[in-house]
Amino acid sequence: MVIFFTRHAEKADIGTNPPISNAGRARAKVLAHILTDTKLEAVYVTQFLRTQMTGETIAEALDLVDPVHYDAGNPAEVITKARNEFPDGSVLIIGHSNTLDDIANELGIPSVPELEEHQFDRLFAIHIHEHTPHLQRLRYGTPTP
Repeated sequence: MVIFFTRHAEKADIGTNPPISNAGRARAKVLAHILTDTKLEAVYVTQFLRTQMTGETIAEALDLVDPVHYDAGNPAEVITKARNEFPDGSVLIIGHSNTLDDIANELGIPSVPELEEHQFDRLFAIHIHEHTPHLQRLRYGTPTP
């Protein structure tokens, strides 16, 4: 199994549940392109619009069903769901700057720090082989510090 996880794309500076910005739409398209050959089986998004818009862009580009929602405050839920539904597949989990470390911890990787508010180009992949997780750190799209 491979679990990819990343933060939502750049958000617009409006409201308490902002959509992604034009830069965010462009980043989501780049991510979809990068993941084209990974044979993703599902995209998981939180209850917030910015993750949903990022995930919808990717799901549509890869001809997947609509993203599956999970509670941002419960990373164990999405990990359990992904493992049960796609034990031998690849999935993408879209989270937030302060939840990616929780997702990694749930998968047995304690070395992923919370992202800074301005970091949007980080992509992580955890390859699980014989119950042992292996972390791969990647970057994509326009670089962010």
